[in-house]
Amino acid sequence: MPGAVVVTAPVRDASGQVVAGLTVSAPSMRMRPPRPRAWCPQVLDARSSLSQLLGDVTAAPGQGNERAKRADLADGAVDETHGAASAGPHSIFR
Repeated sequence: MPGAVVVTAPVRDASGQVVAGLTVSAPSMRMRPPRPRAWCPQVLDARSSLSQLLGDVTAAPGQGNERAKRADLADGAVDETHGAASAGPHSIFR
């Protein structure tokens, strides 16, 4: 949506399937760079916690889980290394 900035990450269940998305969004006037990038670790850690509660064994809190990261990037989620969406129409980080 024009004028909005979103940081999102997929939440997975025990089968590894994406069952939800965890999102932080704000008007772009309030979410100027580098603020969106600063939200990525918190969103990813919260996503990992939720995924673990749902039985996802690949979800480990923190940014070191390469298997989950690759799966999330394949789904078009936030790239925690670069802070940009790997798929989608637009990103201010590209």
